[in-house]
Amino acid sequence: MKTTKVFFRPYDTPGSKGYRYDVFLEDGTPIMIGSLNPGNDTARALVARGISGRMTTHDYGSYQTTARMIYPDIQTAASRCVLEGNLSGPVERKWKENPYAT
Repeated sequence: MKTTKVFFRPYDTPGSKGYRYDVFLEDGTPIMIGSLNPGNDTARALVARGISGRMTTHDYGSYQTTARMIYPDIQTAASRCVLEGNLSGPVERKWKENPYAT
């Protein structure tokens, strides 16, 4: 099974909803810009590019070889999202495309 490495780079300051992240492939190609949910959003972008298998996330610019997070299956990660409400902590749910997104 192929493993795809991606690198998360947070913005310097958090916004009202938390940190946003830019995500890059191992070769430096940007794959996601300004994501609040970079793991699942990146998985959807990889599926759209026809990439499957396993995904590991790493800190951008770090020399650490240890993965921060491991997603055993990109397709499964693409089908999920993390929601956080005012009354509860983060909850993983099935992803639905936002009909109002541009």
